[in-house]
Amino acid sequence: MTIEQTDLRIKRTKKLLNHAFVELLEEKPFDKISVNALTAAAEINRVTFYLHYQNMEDFIESFIDELFISIEHIFNKQKNETISLQIELHIMEEFLTFIGAKHKIFRSLLVSKSVPYFTTLFHELIRNFMVMATEVNDNQFKALEADQVEKDIAFWYFSSALIGTISMWLASDLKYSPSYLATQIVKLNPMRKTSIID
Repeated sequence: MTIEQTDLRIKRTKKLLNHAFVELLEEKPFDKISVNALTAAAEINRVTFYLHYQNMEDFIESFIDELFISIEHIFNKQKNETISLQIELHIMEEFLTFIGAKHKIFRSLLVSKSVPYFTTLFHELIRNFMVMATEVNDNQFKALEADQVEKDIAFWYFSSALIGTISMWLASDLKYSPSYLATQIVKLNPMRKTSIID
């Protein structure tokens, strides 16, 4: 078997496990999902599972890491550029499109809170992106300093508002398109004094 064939088999195995995990999360919390239940749902054997993961905790950590790597890739595309309204809107739309495409996963993680610590990790991811954006776009945050608003508090406020809005959007079965919701969120961004021109 070639390296390419091996890689394809590994990707297929992980895809089957990830899909099965999402389906099981809709039925029960993550701490009630066993390796037996996961491998049975994925229709693979336990030996194959243990070739890639030590236990369920290791699998869940890897599962979340893969989601976050994809999100970081979206955020990092413009990390060294001054963030204009157009770039901010593009990033937000791509971010929401990604979440919308994986709405079953995020609905389980954010709305049903099937993995309790996920929201905390998600907050930290969003906050880290805002810190990065601040370093490149410091002039946009002078207004916060003028209003004597601590950046930490502004980060907490915006990350909480963003994640809360995404949670409600998921709970509404994606009532709005990613493009429309992105425009609304960017308009409401409390860390920016400049408004979007319709």
